[in-house]
Amino acid sequence: MTNRAPMKAAEQARRIVDLWQERPRWQRTTDHLLRFYGWLLEHEPAVIPAGPGSIVKVSTILAAHLIYQGESRIDSCQIR
Repeated sequence: MTNRAPMKAAEQARRIVDLWQERPRWQRTTDHLLRFYGWLLEHEPAVIPAGPGSIVKVSTILAAHLIYQGESRIDSCQIR
């Protein structure tokens, strides 16, 4: 166990978003939130907000970063 100070909420949120955005684009949908949360529990538990409803807190943090099934894939191909 480390003696590091607990992460502040803003640091937790930034790390959650960074880890989410490292995933392949097709794995950043609402269908993948629960799997990502499980991965966080196993690999990065310090970033999970404390208290009840932590899955809701993580999903709220990621709400602006979700890719929806109907979104066009053209935008990712236009960057060359």
